[in-house]
Amino acid sequence: MSIKLMAQAWETPLSGNQKLVLLALADYANDDGVCYPSVKTISAKTGSSERTVKYIIKAFEIIGICSHEKRNRENGSRSSNLYNIKIVDIDIVEFQRIYKEITSSKVQELHPQKEPIQSATSAIQSATIAPLEPSVEPSDNVRPENQVDELSENDLKVSEYLFAHVLEIFPKTKKPNWVKWNKHVRLMREQDGTSHQGMLNLISIIFKGNEFYKDTFWRGNIRSTEKLREQYDSISYQVNTAFEKKHGKVAS
Repeated sequence: MSIKLMAQAWETPLSGNQKLVLLALADYANDDGVCYPSVKTISAKTGSSERTVKYIIKAFEIIGICSHEKRNRENGSRSSNLYNIKIVDIDIVEFQRIYKEITSSKVQELHPQKEPIQSATSAIQSATIAPLEPSVEPSDNVRPENQVDELSENDLKVSEYLFAHVLEIFPKTKKPNWVKWNKHVRLMREQDGTSHQGMLNLISIIFKGNEFYKDTFWRGNIRSTEKLREQYDSISYQVNTAFEKKHGKVAS
């Protein structure tokens, strides 16, 4: 337990489940702010649902209260995340706005491009997305014949769409492990509540930009579906903030 962090947590303007989750993190943290309780453990300690805990922690990360690193056991299986807690001065109005966005839409769906989004392969059947420019035609790298049956077709198309954009910038990139890439798309869909359309919109904005978001930083850093999932909320927040500044409302 970090007495210092506990004292700071009590002084924040947070209330209810949000304060309880922060107090739980501080209770498990050492004096450097490092802890690694599971979501299930935090849920049991605070009496909040696991989904609520995940939403609150996402909001904490976006506002800068904490960050996380994934951990694996020696056998390669996933363990609980490692959290680094840094209790900052919290703008409670901004925090509640972010939290409301996360809980109301699960993960904020982004404003679609006015220009058609292009794809390296056929578009997801339920999405209104046109084919990609000829400059990024699918190569022998794109779809492995012996793995298609193992993967959700729509999840795979999202993976292919991301890989096509990565190839535009890094043409020597080796073909991915599609099973692994698809797994992270599935986790975004099933655990984070992100739709295929939302993933496609975000990938397109990252690599192509649009009328209100032109930051190129993430183009060189989002090179896998795992990294896309890890940074999805942060990038969504940046895009929606840019949209709000230009149009005076949140992207939808």
